[in-house]
Amino acid sequence: MKKRFLGLAILQLTIVSLSVQALSAQNRREVLSEVTQLRQAGDFAAAEEKLRDFVETHPQDSAIALSLGDLLAGSGKVDAAFTAWTSMLSRVPPRPDHYVNVARRIRQVGRSKLALETLRGGVLAIGDKRPFLWDLAELHMELGHQQDAVTLHLELMRHEPYRLSQITGLLDILALQDAHSDPPVDNRWSQYVETLRASLDPKSREPGPALLLAHALLVSGHPAEGFAILA
Repeated sequence: MKKRFLGLAILQLTIVSLSVQALSAQNRREVLSEVTQLRQAGDFAAAEEKLRDFVETHPQDSAIALSLGDLLAGSGKVDAAFTAWTSMLSRVPPRPDHYVNVARRIRQVGRSKLALETLRGGVLAIGDKRPFLWDLAELHMELGHQQDAVTLHLELMRHEPYRLSQITGLLDILALQDAHSDPPVDNRWSQYVETLRASLDPKSREPGPALLLAHALLVSGHPAEGFAILA
């Protein structure tokens, strides 16, 4: 009998919890809809106030906190946007997507070093680097830390071999950007290629690292060396 009552109590709690979540989601949709209308009308102050009010009553709603930061950043209030984004991380359960979402936004407004610090905080909070490998590598390449980027790319491919095509695609994009950059990026490719070359294990049967090196040589202006590896 006690087990039956306990089971009913747990079921009731579950129903209440789901009802609260559904109501919160409905409220979020309504708030975002109202904020969109206010932004379209040019009333950014009222849109900001509405988002802040919702964050105050729903401190663990990451979507609204991110939207508040987005609004602030779009209005030129970059420091306030940082506060909205990063303070959210202390209120919500530690999840990789929370840190990645915040770091990518910080990077978009030109604060790559702060974005890197945010991801490092995520690694410490989660206790696992793997969910952050891609974003960490991108930031290290952007900041000129090519040795760190190579290490992260190789680790990423060990866990997820299919990432090779994504990494080579990223190298293609960077090569195009470098071709049109003024001033040119110094030593990006030489550091990346030499670090990758030194990291190769000749006894390894994994083709990924060698293919990555070949591609890096091709896009960095050394096609003969790249084709020699592929031959």
